[in-house]
Amino acid sequence: MDIPDVRNCIKSFLEGCDLVYPKTEAHLQFEADIVAESKRRGYITPENAKLRPFISTGVSMACNAYCHQSHEIQLFVCFYTAFLIYMDDSYETDIEHILPYNHNFITGEPHNDIILNYFRELMLEAPTLFGMAEANIIISATLNWITGLTIEQEVRNAQLGPSSYQLPTFARIMAGAAEAFALYIFPKEVPLIWKLQALTHACPFINGGNDILSYYKEQVLGETTRVALTSKCRGVTLLVVLNELVDEAVTAHRQTLIALEGSGSALEAWKAFSQGYIGFHAGSTRYLLDRLDLEAAA
Repeated sequence: MDIPDVRNCIKSFLEGCDLVYPKTEAHLQFEADIVAESKRRGYITPENAKLRPFISTGVSMACNAYCHQSHEIQLFVCFYTAFLIYMDDSYETDIEHILPYNHNFITGEPHNDIILNYFRELMLEAPTLFGMAEANIIISATLNWITGLTIEQEVRNAQLGPSSYQLPTFARIMAGAAEAFALYIFPKEVPLIWKLQALTHACPFINGGNDILSYYKEQVLGETTRVALTSKCRGVTLLVVLNELVDEAVTAHRQTLIALEGSGSALEAWKAFSQGYIGFHAGSTRYLLDRLDLEAAA
C-alpha cells in the first residue's frame, strides 16, 4: 500500500471522528519526573535499565490521551503503557518465557524477569485509583493481553483459510487491553454504569484507531498486521481492509458520544481522550507518523 493511500485512510478516520492531527510537545518535565519515580520504585537501576527506552512512549500516552486526568492516574498510565510495550518488544520471539506470567500473577510466585514483578505491583494499585469493579476488568484485560501475545504469534505463523477471517480480529481484541485503556479515561467518581455503556463502543475505537495509526510503522518494519492477515484470509486488498477499519472506528467513536449523552464529565473525558489518543500516536516516534506529512494533509 502506498503512502498516499495510508495518509488518505488516516485523514478519513480523523475527519469522520471530527478530530484533528495535532502538533505535540515533548513533555520533558513529566518524563524527568517519571524517570525519577521509576528509580525510586526500583523500576530503573544502574544494573537494570531495560524499561527506560519505553518510558517515552508511556509519557506520550499519559500526557496526550489522558491529559484530562489527575497526575497519579497519568503516572499509572505511563508506567502501564511502558510495561506493555516492554513486554511486546522483549518477548515477541520468546513467548515461552512470558507464558507463566498469568499463573505467577495469581499465585504470587515471582517471575524470573524482575520487570514483570514490578508490573504486578503496579497492577495491584488499580482498585485504589479506579474502583474495585473497574480494577477487575482492567486486570482481566491485562492478563488477556499477555495471553494475546501467544495468540498473535500462533495466528501470525499459521496458514489461515477463508473460514478463519475473523481470527485476526479475535487475536487483536485479546492483545489490545482496550478495556483497560478505556476505563483509564474516566475519573473514579463517574458512575460505573456510564463507564460500562461506553466500553462496548470505546474498545473498537481504541483497537481500530491504533491499527489505523500504526499501520504505516508496521508496514515499514515488515510486521504481520491484522490488516494483512484479514486481507489474506478474505482475498481482498489491504486498502479494502484498512478502509473497513476506518469505518468501524468512526462508527465506534460516534456511538460512544451517543452512549455518553447526559453523562456530563464522562462525555467530556471521552472527548478529551479521543483527541488526545491521536496526539499520543503523533507524539510518539514509535509510529513514524512524521514521515506521512499529516499536518499538511489535515
